[in-house]
Amino acid sequence: DVVFLVPPFADDGWTELLAAARARLKPDGFIYAEAGKALDAPADLGLVRHGRAGRVHYHLLAPC
Repeated sequence: DVVFLVPPFADDGWTELLAAARARLKPDGFIYAEAGKALDAPADLGLVRHGRAGRVHYHLLAPC
């Protein structure tokens, strides 16, 4: 399972968004997030992949 997070880039509610997504994620699931900046992964999520396409930073996170 994958949770996709692509909120408006002007918003900076990543702490709350990632926590809410993590609470709904299966142990073997992933979170895909697009943001206007590089995100720091919370302690309970590991950064599997990060890249950039133009102004968009994309992240693939998984439970640690």
